[in-house]
Amino acid sequence: MEEIDLSFEIDLHYFSPKDTDFILNEFISFNIMKGIKEVKIIHGKGKSVKKHAVIRFLSSDVRVKSYHDDSSNWGSTIAELFV
Repeated sequence: MEEIDLSFEIDLHYFSPKDTDFILNEFISFNIMKGIKEVKIIHGKGKSVKKHAVIRFLSSDVRVKSYHDDSSNWGSTIAELFV
């Protein structure tokens, strides 16, 4: 598997929908370890398949304090993490 450069923002356009849970888990773990409280997940607008997967993941992850649509772009979601 290719190494992923993680930061406070991730663009899921480059990944298969089947990998969404794995990628989000790694992304959130990395950001919590770095002490980052807010992250941006770009899932795209389209048919919202990835957005639904992101919302499902975030709503079930105990490390996520809250989440909402990015006000400037509904093709991304902002998540606040417990740090």
